[in-house]
Amino acid sequence: MKVIRLRVGRLSGVEIEALRFGLELLLPQSALAGAAVAIEAVAPRLRCRACGVESEVKEPPFRCPACGSAEVELAAGREMQVESVDIAERDEE
Repeated sequence: MKVIRLRVGRLSGVEIEALRFGLELLLPQSALAGAAVAIEAVAPRLRCRACGVESEVKEPPFRCPACGSAEVELAAGREMQVESVDIAERDEE
């Protein structure tokens, strides 16, 4: 079975349903025609520079839930990655 696995961060600016729609239009005319598309939405995760805690957050403003510091960096949530593309046809048993 052909499968395309994508990881899309919720803060990436990519609308997942629009991406899915675009792939449905493009894939039939490609070498990946008939491929299933699996999209994982990645929640934002912060890493606190003050205390080192990494935690999932829902929305801005971003502060460390452990110590309250605003000295945080985004560790995940902005990515758009092709996780894998399985193209091998497997024999049915």
